[in-house]
Amino acid sequence: MVAKYNVIIYKIYGPITIVPGAPYNLIFLLHGEQYRKNDTRNNGLIHQRQIPPEGGGVISMQGNNGLPLWLVPLKRLPTIIDCTSIDIDQSGKPDCIVVGKQGLLISIEPIAGTIHWSSTTRTVSKLPVIIPDIDADNIEDLLSIAIDNANTSSFVFLSGKTGQLIKSYSIYNCISIDIYNLVSNGNISYDCYDGNNKRMLFKYSLCFTHAACNIAVTLY
Repeated sequence: MVAKYNVIIYKIYGPITIVPGAPYNLIFLLHGEQYRKNDTRNNGLIHQRQIPPEGGGVISMQGNNGLPLWLVPLKRLPTIIDCTSIDIDQSGKPDCIVVGKQGLLISIEPIAGTIHWSSTTRTVSKLPVIIPDIDADNIEDLLSIAIDNANTSSFVFLSGKTGQLIKSYSIYNCISIDIYNLVSNGNISYDCYDGNNKRMLFKYSLCFTHAACNIAVTLY
């Protein structure tokens, strides 16, 4: 009797993240199933926690021997990961922020693969800007862009600790926005693209002292 096997190939997407330590670990973004044929065997880390064909995942391995450590399956495709910029659990070591298609934005602890949070606010597939703490929990917060069903863009301020929406500010007549720069005095420059793909440069003055602080607007 001839045994049947599944051959499932997952694509490693983007650069490899190195997590310092002894031994050091590696973190990869995975994109979903690329090829399959009939199988009666169903073992291995990836098979135990299925990655949906239309989705992807984040996987970690020991750097010195390739031993799988953890896998976080995702229903939406991850496209960018940053494991250097923000310490969400106040462990003294940075945690990972993962963004992707269809508004994916999650935080993962890089050693154990624990999901700190998965934001319900659908943001663009670009890494959020790290901003000073505005909700008084002693953890830096996040600034990103959200686009609603009416193609209205908004600045969204998210809690770094929970991923929950703190506040938002709608930007009209902008089909898309690219955050250009955030400087220490609270000014942010961004590019606005209108329906004709015309680029306009704006600057906003943001107050980061507390969550109830108003946003002062200055156009340049």
